[in-house]
Amino acid sequence: MSGRTKDNSWDDIAPKFSVDYAFTPEFMGYVTIAKGFRPGGFNVWSSVAEYDSFESEELWSYEIGAKTQFFENRLIVNGALFYMDRNDMQATEQTTESMSYTTNAATAISYGAELEVQAKITPKFTMTASVGYINSEFDEYQDYLGDYSGNKVSQVPDYTFSIGGQYRAGNGFYAGVDLIGVGRMYSDRENEYEQDAYQLINAKIGYEAETWDIYLYGKNVFDEDYSMVGESYITYSEPREIGVKLTYRF
Repeated sequence: MSGRTKDNSWDDIAPKFSVDYAFTPEFMGYVTIAKGFRPGGFNVWSSVAEYDSFESEELWSYEIGAKTQFFENRLIVNGALFYMDRNDMQATEQTTESMSYTTNAATAISYGAELEVQAKITPKFTMTASVGYINSEFDEYQDYLGDYSGNKVSQVPDYTFSIGGQYRAGNGFYAGVDLIGVGRMYSDRENEYEQDAYQLINAKIGYEAETWDIYLYGKNVFDEDYSMVGESYITYSEPREIGVKLTYRF
């Protein structure tokens, strides 16, 4: 910071209001309003006093949903709609052709829906599924290089989903497999670098006792490459991982 010293502190109140109502023993609805808070910080290498620090970011979220169960709890279905308003968003601001700092340069709006299902097909076999959709866009965001208002917020996928099954034999042996999907997303605020949707498969088989369990697992079993390319960087995907784990519970 060019020989200058600066100190600051950030605090806020983050309330949460929630109301739920059980319409029947099997159906409960709820509404939640909550405020999120991210404290400010410093641009360590700033050479301009104006950009030495940046202020807190604030988020208000609104959610309405339902939690249900049917057939003596063998089928559980939960769903929700949500809306999020981000103000004073901490983002990179290009101040000149060659200089950039973290500032409170943007505001963003996000909305979407989530659905989760769990079904006990038999006493030993359970299936789960979930899907989420989100639309997240910059409401206001511009700097020296351009105007990004209306662009998608980077690294936020259009959707996510998962579907899986788990079998428990009743004598300690179990096995499970999950398919996880992630939708298209962008790695930059200009929305020039796009990552295609991808899917991963994870699996596990093992034995569980009262105080310990051991299992063979596989992550990204088919070694899917979902590396993200940016303007000046690459975030490499996690490769296939196969291993054995032993857990002991005291």
